[in-house]
Amino acid sequence: MQSNEHNISLWILSLLILSVSGLNIWRGEEKRFYYVYGGKLAELNEFRPTAQLGFRQTAMDETTWFCGGVYIAPLAILTAAHCFYSEEGAVNVVRLNDRGNAYEVLETKEHPNFRFPVLYNDIGIVRLRKDLPDTPFVYPACLPFINGGMFDYFTAVGWGQTEATALLQPRELIKVELQNFEDRCPSIYEPSDQLPEGYKNESQLCVGSADHKDTCYGDSGGPLLTNQFEMNCRYQVVGITSVGIACGIPNVPSVYTRVHFFLDWIQKELSEELLQAAISAISHHYHSRHDLSKY
Repeated sequence: MQSNEHNISLWILSLLILSVSGLNIWRGEEKRFYYVYGGKLAELNEFRPTAQLGFRQTAMDETTWFCGGVYIAPLAILTAAHCFYSEEGAVNVVRLNDRGNAYEVLETKEHPNFRFPVLYNDIGIVRLRKDLPDTPFVYPACLPFINGGMFDYFTAVGWGQTEATALLQPRELIKVELQNFEDRCPSIYEPSDQLPEGYKNESQLCVGSADHKDTCYGDSGGPLLTNQFEMNCRYQVVGITSVGIACGIPNVPSVYTRVHFFLDWIQKELSEELLQAAISAISHHYHSRHDLSKY
């Protein structure tokens, strides 16, 4: 028994050494599918703002979905900037909630200080060519009111791997509950090719689990969400999946882009029309909840 435990400990230690040396820090480098590890099926329409980003080959009538995102305003999807450098192809289509039509992309915009393959400032916006339909099944998530550090728990979502050895990509949306590990990442994420200055708390979130739960290969760009009902918003996008080590190792967290840090850039990129539409949607949601609370 001691021998087996020793071997497992050595395997995990070796994996971590390879990872922090830049050889296996993965999400920003080799994420071909959209995977969540150790999660469970989401309910139908539970995460309506969640988006998939893909590359459509028109001549072959074939689409490869390889990154996640989240709908934040009319015509606008928030994602990770490194998704725009995928070997699968350029992001040219988006669909929401894993159902319905694919929408054509007008343009992609990465943060001006993003320098691939370095994964600081790993945030980008996908602009759609035409607005999504106005239905109860399509609504944006809210941008964060606070920086995310005060939350103890988060929800990550994606379409994918629930076991490290899984070979097939599940077709249903998966959710996983994660915890704030803010004090762990500085010691785990030492300087590497992707993070040459290690973990940066100001612009990144450190989130993981004491169990075998994690975002995994292919989750790039997907949202890290919080329920914030006291602020009258069903979901806040506090993080964007960016970089991690292996999958589902207990107490080994992953790194997410801290959305609140980039609010000024997001607001600058979104036109006044989009901002007003987003404010209107949030206001409508607030008043609807406020009215209901009186009964």
